[in-house]
Amino acid sequence: MAVGAVSLLGRNANLISANGAAGAKLIPVMLTPYRPDLSIDTSGLERLIEFYHKSGAVGFFANCLSSEMYQLSGEERRKITAITVQHAGRMLPVVATGSFGDTMADQVTCVKQMGDIGVDAVVLITGHFAEKGQDARVFMDNLLSLADQTKGISLGTYECPVPYKRLLSAAEFQELSDTGRFTYHKDTSGDIEQLKKKIAISEGGPYRVFSAHAQTAVPFIQAGGSGLSPIAANCFPEIFAWICKHGQQPELSDQLNYIQQELIAAEEIVSLKYPLSAKYFLRKRGIPIEVNSRMQNRQLTTADTETLDKLYNTVDKWRRDLGISFV
Repeated sequence: MAVGAVSLLGRNANLISANGAAGAKLIPVMLTPYRPDLSIDTSGLERLIEFYHKSGAVGFFANCLSSEMYQLSGEERRKITAITVQHAGRMLPVVATGSFGDTMADQVTCVKQMGDIGVDAVVLITGHFAEKGQDARVFMDNLLSLADQTKGISLGTYECPVPYKRLLSAAEFQELSDTGRFTYHKDTSGDIEQLKKKIAISEGGPYRVFSAHAQTAVPFIQAGGSGLSPIAANCFPEIFAWICKHGQQPELSDQLNYIQQELIAAEEIVSLKYPLSAKYFLRKRGIPIEVNSRMQNRQLTTADTETLDKLYNTVDKWRRDLGISFV
């Protein structure tokens, strides 16, 4: 049975708890581990879930761009989502993309299939509901039409860069918030002023804002953001969990400013041939997954791995400086 908004509020209130650092959460964007033949490595996925949880994650974004969702079949998307839901257990919320299809009817079916798996919110890609450059009202009407045809299922939004990045304005965020149907928003704007407007709108309601950018992680949490979902959290999730926990503690302002400056350069390194970079990093951390990808045809060069090795040592220094235990 699909999970509805009321069920989400009661069962996994930790996903949508009050804004601010005390309630801010790390929700990693999940990778898809593959075997050498590029079939899905289910045991590797389960190891990843355990690693993220031990590192401070309190939920998971399955079947997202980091999961290589466009390179997976519909059956594979549902498979990795079901594994994540099952392995996460009842107390760790899972959101997952479910707006694939050539027609509205296809998208409605996709949402219902993801809802039936038991996710806490089915995430809708903003670029799936209007052509690039098409009128914003067309986009909103299509999105609201899908919501109307999938009653009883909690929804989310994701400003995914593929097929193109369509950012939600504060007014659009308000309109979706007013429906009471939306509980998760992954914002990829990196615009702290726009983020503050959405954070203000989210106060008192279920529609919560999570930022994709490590480069603005600290100011976003300081502004009251609900949590973080950056790609760099695949490499060093405990750093982002620490920011979520301590982001609004004035006595730690020096440490917070320090780690924010460090993350600006680090995010650029993680973006290097991603997700290969993240899989290489995780393998160095002892997670037995292959460094391969359906999305990324290029291989890591010696120069690439040397850069990632240097970052690995830098992250170890961050943990010592911030007093974070190694996982």
